[in-house]
Amino acid sequence: MNDQLTLDVFLRTDKVFENFVIGQNKLLVQNLSNVFSADTGFFIWGNEGVGKSHLLHAVSYFAQQHYPESSVVFLPMDADESFPPEILEGLESCKLVCIDDLDSVLGDVSWEQSLFHLMNRLKDSQSELIVSSSVPLARLKISLPDLKTRLSQLLNFEVLALDDEGRKKVLEQRSYEKGMRIESDVINYVVSRGPRNMSK
Repeated sequence: MNDQLTLDVFLRTDKVFENFVIGQNKLLVQNLSNVFSADTGFFIWGNEGVGKSHLLHAVSYFAQQHYPESSVVFLPMDADESFPPEILEGLESCKLVCIDDLDSVLGDVSWEQSLFHLMNRLKDSQSELIVSSSVPLARLKISLPDLKTRLSQLLNFEVLALDDEGRKKVLEQRSYEKGMRIESDVINYVVSRGPRNMSK
């Protein structure tokens, strides 16, 4: 096996469970908060801007804070500088592996084989895996059937978009975190006229 590549990826301490506006995602957040009690990992999916990355950061940070003896790794697959498949080698030594935007590397045979072998190693080492995707499992473009089978064994959750009240809470929260106070009529205007994608 090759030496494991160095991961220059840091957890976002500003994206935690405490500042995630839950909306209709209560069951998902409850399950992620008990990640090490699960018998299997998680496959979470949803449209852009619904909070998938926030949740993966949150569960990674939660695990690091509550189980300091457990190593945690977070891999953003949509990073400007893409990772090679070899980045997955040796990650079975971690207690929790989170892979964000998994769908962006699928269709590449090298990546699919590396992911499949990683999932087997994680299962053997009783480590947890959480992946996110912008599309549901049935719509993933996967060349390797065994990988699709492995992914189908994960707990599957859709991250549901917020309604207008939830979007207002996000705007209020973001303005507060930046030391600003936005009047309610301004927030109402932004919610009614602005983009529904909360990542904007």
